[in-house]
Amino acid sequence: MAIRNRIKAYVIENIKEQIKYGVMVISGVYLVYRTGKYTVQRYKARSMRLKGAQKNTQKLSKVLPILNLPDESKKKYILSLKAFEIVKDIESEKITAEEVLHTYIERAYTLGRKFKLSAEEPFEDAISRLAEVTNGPLKGVPISIKDEIFQESCHSSGGVVWLSQTTDPGDSILISQLRKSGAIPFVRGNAMQLMMWFETINNIYGRAENPWDPKRTPGGSSGGDAGLVAAGATPLAIGSDIAGSIRIPAAFCGIYGFKPSSKRITSAECVGTHPKSITPLELVVKASYGPLGRCVEDLVLVVKSWWDEALWQRDNMVVPLSFNNSEYESTKRLKIGYFDYNNVFECAGVVKKAIRSTVAALSQAGHELIPMRTDMVPKAVELFIRATYAIGNSFMMEELQGEDPAWTYKKAYYENRLFFAEKLIKAYKKLTGYKILARHMSFAKKLTYQEFCILAQEINDFKYEFNKYWQSLKLDVAICPIWPLVAPYHETTVKLAHAFSYSLLWNLLDFPAGVVPIKKVEKGENRYEYFSTDSFVKVAQENMKNSEGLPVCVQVVGSTYQDEKVLRVMKIIQDHFGFHELAKVD
Repeated sequence: MAIRNRIKAYVIENIKEQIKYGVMVISGVYLVYRTGKYTVQRYKARSMRLKGAQKNTQKLSKVLPILNLPDESKKKYILSLKAFEIVKDIESEKITAEEVLHTYIERAYTLGRKFKLSAEEPFEDAISRLAEVTNGPLKGVPISIKDEIFQESCHSSGGVVWLSQTTDPGDSILISQLRKSGAIPFVRGNAMQLMMWFETINNIYGRAENPWDPKRTPGGSSGGDAGLVAAGATPLAIGSDIAGSIRIPAAFCGIYGFKPSSKRITSAECVGTHPKSITPLELVVKASYGPLGRCVEDLVLVVKSWWDEALWQRDNMVVPLSFNNSEYESTKRLKIGYFDYNNVFECAGVVKKAIRSTVAALSQAGHELIPMRTDMVPKAVELFIRATYAIGNSFMMEELQGEDPAWTYKKAYYENRLFFAEKLIKAYKKLTGYKILARHMSFAKKLTYQEFCILAQEINDFKYEFNKYWQSLKLDVAICPIWPLVAPYHETTVKLAHAFSYSLLWNLLDFPAGVVPIKKVEKGENRYEYFSTDSFVKVAQENMKNSEGLPVCVQVVGSTYQDEKVLRVMKIIQDHFGFHELAKVD
């Protein structure tokens, strides 16, 4: 019996030792695997960062082309002109297309680099095409193009390093239409990495700065183009918008911006993405491309140049609706809805004041103003977030191809690598008092195919119910904020993420929407007086400090395909307030 017990004890002890040894071996192998994987990832990230830096170094090493510049007084005059005025003066031979282009090249070279607003600078290409400029509605107008739209001899990146290494196949349909109308694409606007946030920073061209205040962001993802317009470095720009990427930068930079109905604009021949990186959001919410400029008339010139038969023939997915000039110029009395709070993010007093002033101006002009309820907006935010993250965060990492993510995507980066990170981050947000943000983060869940189909139906139901409400009020357009504050400081927007609820609603509905600047923050208006225990309030208050002199804008929206009504009301507001001021950067 004693011998049996000793044998049994020996066997058990031996098994324990083998288990310990096995655990040590497995742990060692796993540690080596993780260390090796991390080393490879860091090598890839370093390689990508070097490629991005080399791309920017190549750009910065290029000297300004030899220019045939007019005298200083004429340069100043040219820079004072809006795009439609440039066309008139070229046609009357008061100025030449060469003088205009060379003046803006000098300006974009200097200020585009100073504020990191520009991506590639195809100046020589633009100069070489001067002889080809046609007699169209944009004759001789220099124009900046967001760094995601294919352009001959360029490398559209969308703020992603590996894409910046690939030459575009040629001009996109949008660029071809602009050239046909006489426009001269001459500089590329810096864009947010992955084009999925309302700041502008990437590992190629760096962090774009707002010309009104370099400590603040020009917005995103079309921040570079908006900043170029605000700095007087281009009279016109083209951006894209899937959640506010035209309108938010326009608001931060105090300029005019317009997001057309998506089905009136082609999205073909823009940045190609990695096959595994497509977000499900793009299946239910379509991106739109549109203009940013110094006045509504200039925006109209752009959409007129796009909405013609040549566009419809090249992309038959576009609805063949030409510009309705009679609607745009109509004097018919309109029914206009309005609100200054969307049940998600309370606006600063100066923003509410801007809405009240706009409502009063439109009422005085003879239009009927109708208050709107906004209890449905929180649901829109939920649906939008669920659609964005329906396949988790992996699509972001796939798109980056080993590149380090911008700070705005760190949450997605860690969630993709650590199985417990999502719960840890949510707990951190709750503990630090970001209650609304934590609640919204809870919607970011990976869905099954069936769950996504249910979500798509929910979105359709939401659109139907909202349109039914819109029709019950018999609205032509609506007035509302585009952003509840002013342009925020760099790297504060993640803590204010729910502010984009004022823009994303109209993308979800595919309503055309535009932004009109109407005033600057005055003394005593630099406050955020909303009281809440949520930590975002402190961030909002800090962003409103020292904001005197920054632009304040309103948003105009209309139902799908009623783009001309939106532009008409934008012009009414523009003509009343007359805000055309650019940032003082000289």
